Amino acid sequence: MLDALLLSSRWTLFLVTLLHTASGYFDYQAKIPNGNNVPSPCKAGETWPGVGHKLMSGGGARNAFGQDFADSGREWTRALCEKDSDGDGWTNGQELGDPNCTWSQGTTNSTSSPLSHPGVCDPWTDPKCLARDESWVLPACQNLEFTCNGINDVSTKKMDLKLPRTVVPAAETTYMCQIFSIPNDTDYHIIATQPLIDNVNIMHHAVVFGCTKDEAATPNPYPCGMLPGLSCNAIVSLWSLGNNGDCKHENVGIRFGMNGFKKLALQVHWNNPKKRSDYFDQSGMRIYYTPNLRTYDAGILTTGQDALLIPPGETSVKVHSTVPSACTSRFFTGTIYVTAALNHMHYLGVSQTLELYRNGVKIRDLSADPKYNYDNPIIHRFKDPIEIQPGDELRTRCEFESSKKSTTTIYGDATSNEMCYSFITYYPRQNAKRLFFNSFLSIHYCMLDMLDTYEGCPWRAALSLTDPKLLSLYFLIDQNCNLFEKCSPSCYNAIQTAKQHKCLQGDMWRFLMRSPPMDKRTVTFLMKWRSCQCEDAEPPSAPPTAPDTVAKPNNSTCDWAGLDPLDPVSVDNPLGALISNITSNCITIGICLKECVQPDMAARKHKCFQGTEWEYGRRYLYERSNFNNFAKFLLGFESCNCEISATPTTTPATTPDTTTTTIAATPPTTGAYSFQCSHRHLVLITFMFVFSTSCLAS
Repeated sequence: MLDALLLSSRWTLFLVTLLHTASGYFDYQAKIPNGNNVPSPCKAGETWPGVGHKLMSGGGARNAFGQDFADSGREWTRALCEKDSDGDGWTNGQELGDPNCTWSQGTTNSTSSPLSHPGVCDPWTDPKCLARDESWVLPACQNLEFTCNGINDVSTKKMDLKLPRTVVPAAETTYMCQIFSIPNDTDYHIIATQPLIDNVNIMHHAVVFGCTKDEAATPNPYPCGMLPGLSCNAIVSLWSLGNNGDCKHENVGIRFGMNGFKKLALQVHWNNPKKRSDYFDQSGMRIYYTPNLRTYDAGILTTGQDALLIPPGETSVKVHSTVPSACTSRFFTGTIYVTAALNHMHYLGVSQTLELYRNGVKIRDLSADPKYNYDNPIIHRFKDPIEIQPGDELRTRCEFESSKKSTTTIYGDATSNEMCYSFITYYPRQNAKRLFFNSFLSIHYCMLDMLDTYEGCPWRAALSLTDPKLLSLYFLIDQNCNLFEKCSPSCYNAIQTAKQHKCLQGDMWRFLMRSPPMDKRTVTFLMKWRSCQCEDAEPPSAPPTAPDTVAKPNNSTCDWAGLDPLDPVSVDNPLGALISNITSNCITIGICLKECVQPDMAARKHKCFQGTEWEYGRRYLYERSNFNNFAKFLLGFESCNCEISATPTTTPATTPDTTTTTIAATPPTTGAYSFQCSHRHLVLITFMFVFSTSCLAS
């Protein structure tokens, strides 16, 4: 099954990183007067620790005061003190107990005057405040308490899945997992979960997974970037900023015990941008469960688009994904009933909908967020569940705005990346035989699971090295293209012939080439495949024969041998900085990004990347391209060949036009999409195997 191929890697990228936001930066409290004692406008007697944020706990989007604080260099200045950030008629100094603007960091906080929140117009229900769009305050205040029917029943039990007190590594991002034993004497239903957050400075999110097999429980947490365990791949619940708990529909529960999950696994994501070494954490999740089983077992489905390439400076970039009717016909054994739906994007996301279609006609929205807010996700709940029948179609639509970005945004889990997913809680669980219904451009994973040949591409045969036509095409390119020559007529014709094969064109080619291993075999094939990427027609004649080896020029000052292949920029070598700029800004699989052009041109202007010096250096790096950094550099360096040749000095490269991107949109004609998600490399492994003999002998 294709699911088994993908679950261990790509799916978990978004499952374990469902939400990603900035740290609360609670050390900034010390930089403003009474920063640790700012009252909550929601509830008397409580404080608002994340003073500069729209979330009480901190992190995520800033409120008006937080933005002004950032603009002041995160210092308490007289200008900031005298400003009325929230527009309620009181200066920030007056609201924080420093009306004369005399306080400085390290001095005693004044307690002589009442305090109020400098980032929330007070009272926030006043018409003048509502006119300032203080609508974010209401959901922030409503999220203070967790209520759920059934959790206080006599039969309901509680179980805390908490990490023991654990040192937080001095690293920006860390994933930690722990597998817990659970009661198995009978069957139980999980009816609710609640976060138990210890260190708010570093907690990003927590996810509870169900394990279908009896995985070994772990007494201590362990670093994990993938699934907590081989069978722990089903989402039970999650916590993120703005979410105070997960309450299941009154008729459903998540089953564990004799006939359900055998273990539960907790995964937490720590974000430590300052790489502090003095943090500890013992966060977790509280599970509410009951032996009084509800009517149905619940499950969670995922839909969405994995192919995201959002150019900078755009006011609207639209992406969508479809679950075709053929997939629901195949993988739904009966009607499923939706009790809740949740949309998920990151900070560029501005709107998202999940739509239900039947016989080509729209039935309704399952989750519509016309003004998406990452920090206050809306869980769309249905007291009267919504039916999805076998043969129905689901469409996920996401819109992004990148007007304030200067670089291209791709799919991934980091703040600088984006996602486009919808999560559907449904019952009965057994009526869906598949949990993930995502797409890569127009390629539906559920369709691949059904078909050996997809849109004319025998992709299974390609994986197993049993398609003779593909093998002959690989050899054709290998025999006619030279790594270090310009495009020859024979190479051009070989590539054009290969591109007629359905596996080597369009979205299928981009899907198969999405995440190759960075080694010498990859570099060999892709450098040959791209030999003629800038040619619109067959060259009139063959270029001069390029030698396999080139001697280092006399009196050369280019210290190629001095580069550290594991970290080129770590040594005092100017080549290292140029290489690092390329690998940081350029994609390896053939798309020229706008931000790649300037570092690429800067490298090409350096004497070591010209003439005989570069002919030697290029071969030196190629021979060592089993090192990831050198492989990424060689492929990234050549990703803008066509654009730089056409506009050698001032005009930036044209980024792919995704202002209105849909699943069927035609991406750039050269190359493929590249993402942070990992994969089993699919057809590219075949390519590398075929070329292994020639490249290893070179």
